[in-house]
Amino acid sequence: MSEKQTEVLELIRWLDKQRCKLFKWYDVFLSYWSILLPLIFLLVVVELFLLGNASDTDKFGVALSFSAFVVTIFAFMAQFGKKEIVKRNFNKVLKLKRDFNTNQKILLKALIKIKAENPEFDLEETYNKNKSMFTPEKLMEKLYE
Repeated sequence: MSEKQTEVLELIRWLDKQRCKLFKWYDVFLSYWSILLPLIFLLVVVELFLLGNASDTDKFGVALSFSAFVVTIFAFMAQFGKKEIVKRNFNKVLKLKRDFNTNQKILLKALIKIKAENPEFDLEETYNKNKSMFTPEKLMEKLYE
């Protein structure tokens, strides 16, 4: 095993050991978008209440347009949420252990991105199934997908 592969494997093992500290099921809800959505919902409820004298057709139109808006926001959140999770977990990693060199930080961020996309799998198990996916070059590609 080359020195680079050994370094990647050590980082994978370290991340797997820190799994309980880093990867939480509620991470996606911690972004600032989770605050914005209830606020938008509240505004629409208030608007519907203010439309109390309006016809049912008008209320339905407002509710329908709001629903389309909410679906759009959720789609955006889902896409943006993954980036937020990777960013948050990377910052947690740097707080847990500060002595990573620049190369290790780059590899760690790519590994965190892989883990965030598939939280149910251990990175080491995945590594053992397909070592070629975890070369520094492939991890760099993953980082910029």
